[in-house]
Amino acid sequence: MLLALLLAATPDVTAQTFLADLRAARAPQVATVLGEKLKAAISGDALIAAWKQATDPLGAFVSLEQTQTAQQGGLTVFIHTATFEKGALQLTTAVDPARSTIEGFFIKPLMPTLPATPAPKASYVDAAAFTSVEVKVGKAPFELPGTLTLPKGKGPFPGVVLVHGSGPQDRDETVRANTVFKDLAEGLSSKGVAVLRYDKRTFVYGKQYAGKDITFAEEVIDDAAAAVELLHARAEVKHVYVVGHSLGALLAPSVAARAKGLVTGVVLLAPSSRKPWDILSQQTKFLGAPAEKVAELDAAFAELRLGGKPQGLVLNVPASYWREWADYDGPAVAKGLGLPLLVMHGARDYQVIDEDLAGWKKGLANVKSVEFVELPKLNHLFVAGEGPPSPKEYEVPSHVAPELVERLVKFVR
Repeated sequence: MLLALLLAATPDVTAQTFLADLRAARAPQVATVLGEKLKAAISGDALIAAWKQATDPLGAFVSLEQTQTAQQGGLTVFIHTATFEKGALQLTTAVDPARSTIEGFFIKPLMPTLPATPAPKASYVDAAAFTSVEVKVGKAPFELPGTLTLPKGKGPFPGVVLVHGSGPQDRDETVRANTVFKDLAEGLSSKGVAVLRYDKRTFVYGKQYAGKDITFAEEVIDDAAAAVELLHARAEVKHVYVVGHSLGALLAPSVAARAKGLVTGVVLLAPSSRKPWDILSQQTKFLGAPAEKVAELDAAFAELRLGGKPQGLVLNVPASYWREWADYDGPAVAKGLGLPLLVMHGARDYQVIDEDLAGWKKGLANVKSVEFVELPKLNHLFVAGEGPPSPKEYEVPSHVAPELVERLVKFVR
């Protein structure tokens, strides 16, 4: 009996038991072990729902391996790799060793297992037309690995920096079976455009932000501006455009403002304009979640909706992050740039919807240097499809549509 109590008090056993209960959907056990701040931000049921959403597309569970342990702010942080039939997740669990409670939990997708039948080569990619160079973006302590694709032939060439969507993203912006930024980079470079893409800071250094506040500058803007500086300094490049996708599109104007004088134009691919809680609520409803889950989500944001002071975590994300997002006015930043703007939206996108596009059109109503383009049949990843959109589309190996690549080439030349 005493041995069992001692074992239960060790941080590694606390973490492993928590993960086992999460996998088995044992909501009471999951809720019991949560620390007070985490428990106030998210319920055991909601954590299990988030786990199911992240793991269901990956198929059968295969193994769980502890890969790292660290001490941070009085907490013991464990990194596990959970392997599934169709991919893997990195799990970060922060344990209070004094109380044997879970104080933080983060799920990050790892590079997915290659599908049994990969998508045919994209029609617009000519591997003989460009070369790939490995580069480093930014400086220590957050130096990021990246890839620069350079067209062959006589330059200088137009250049593009790709800015990722939300969450930890690799340089290819891998989403399930799709690699959005790899497609764009190789497609554009096949047609004479130099493209720089890089691993996002939260992908490379995510564990350093476990349980801590993070700002848009830290997550996106600082590194993207450093990428602009790097690309602008290349002799092979004549001018630089910033091309952002999703959250990266929302923040692309701030990247251009930060890299003042180095950016020739900005492209926004599926930029949102609504408050983050409105986006999450709409997406949750669209995916058919029960009414009680939608109500639980709305309740989590109730204080922030009313302008309350950001405190603690909301849905396992610092409340300050949601507040910064809600207060950020992308169209206003874009309007002040005085640069050519191209805003593109897929008609089948259920994540960024017509209401978001309307917000940008309203905010940029008197701007002459902006063009809005809606692409029929394309989803949030700018991949073509038919019928009602669904996240299941992301599991099908595909490529971004040729018309997106063609439109970008025309704009940045």
